Amino acid sequence: MSSYSYVKCMWAFYLFSSCVPTLWFAQGADPYLPVKAVNLGNWLVTEGWMKPSLFAGIPNQDLLV
Repeated sequence: MSSYSYVKCMWAFYLFSSCVPTLWFAQGADPYLPVKAVNLGNWLVTEGWMKPSLFAGIPNQDLLV
């Protein structure tokens, strides 16, 4: 086996083994669990879940969660 194909095999094994635990966790998760995250690309953008009182006057509150 050449060293290039050995590296490809090891890389494929690493990718597969790193995805399996994530898939097991995702299968047991509640599908209605709200996901909240912080946008690191725009640090100065305030999102609705951070301070809801700033967005109290917006008629469509569904887009803020």
